[in-house]
This record gives sequence, C-alpha cells and structure tokens, in this order.
Amino acid sequence: MWRYKGMCSLIIVVCVLLSVGVGFLLTPQPSATATSVLQQMIGQFNDVAARLNLEAEAEAEAIFAKIIKLGGATEDNPHPVGPVTAGILRGIEDGWFTGEIADSAFAFQQALEDGRKHQVGVTVLTDTITEPLEILRVSHDVEVAQVAELSRRKLGRDDLRVTSALMQLTHAAGTDQNLVPLIIEAARHEATLGEICHALRDVWGEYREPARI
Repeated sequence: MWRYKGMCSLIIVVCVLLSVGVGFLLTPQPSATATSVLQQMIGQFNDVAARLNLEAEAEAEAIFAKIIKLGGATEDNPHPVGPVTAGILRGIEDGWFTGEIADSAFAFQQALEDGRKHQVGVTVLTDTITEPLEILRVSHDVEVAQVAELSRRKLGRDDLRVTSALMQLTHAAGTDQNLVPLIIEAARHEATLGEICHALRDVWGEYREPARI
C-alpha cells in the first residue's frame, strides 16, 4: 500500500519538475547549467518513483503472503479453490479484512488528531468562501408514496410465477448452478430484492461479522 508521506513527496517532486520544465521550455536558449539541473531533478524523480514502487510492491507481496497463509494451503496440501481464494474466504469468515480496515482507519485518525498527518479542509486550510451546503432532507411523504407504489405493483403481478421463480432460486442455491439467470427471471416477474434475498437466506443463512477487539 502507498504511504501517504511517500505519495506527498512524489507529488511535490512532480510539481517542481513541471514548473521547472515549463520554464525550461519557455527559455529561448537554456544554459548548460539549467539543462544540468533539470537532468538532475529528473534523475532524482526517477529514484523516488523507483523507491516508492519497490516499497509498494514489497507491502503488497506481504499482504498476499498473509492472505495465502490464512487459507492454510501448502504445496503438499493445496486448497481446491486455490491458495489466494482460500485465504480470502478465511479472511472474510474471521473478520480479518474488516479488522485491517478498522485498524488502518484508527491509525489514520490518530495521526490526524496528533498532527502527524494533515487533511486539507479538515485540519489545515479550513477557511472557505463558499456557502454552506444545503442538506437534502427526504420527506416522510416520499416513504408513504414508495410503499403505496410497492403495494400496487405486488397486486398487479402474477403471484404464482413469483412463487415459482423464488422456489427455483431456493432449490438452485443448494447446488453449484449459476444463480444469476434465476435471479434475473425472478426480478422479471416483479419479485422484490427482499424476497430474493430471503429465498437465498433460507439456504445460506445470514452473515454475521465476528467481533474483533
């Protein structure tokens, strides 16, 4: 993953290069010194970019290694769905991904609060000349209208076809059959999203994110 500090350094280098490069191009006869300075800066930019690429690659490889380790697959005992997919599934079940995201968000927030990081418009440069944004507030009348429209559509659909489509979806959910065509067919018969999810919930159950402290 890219480090914020490294990315900021790269952006600064790019901006400086652009400004120097524009000035260089606008100079009728650039001196040898200006040419040498520009070449040195380009070389430094390449060094910074290469270093950041290596760091990002190393961090990505470490994450992939962790995911593969979560799957428990080895050369002698490979996982049938593949080492990476197995690790992803285990990471989801164990809450590893959500935990990593939460830890990263917590560390970022701490860095903002103690001044190690800055966010434009939040911790620095907070003054603005724009008017406050108008908050969209949805009226309760919209909910009433939507519920009435849903009831109207349910009354106008063929309940036998809806029930049949949902039963086929529930049966197929317990097999290796592709469910997308069945979901589309159920939607064409005016089955609601909640009804489709309920049909799958009867077979697969409901995911509960494990608590991590």
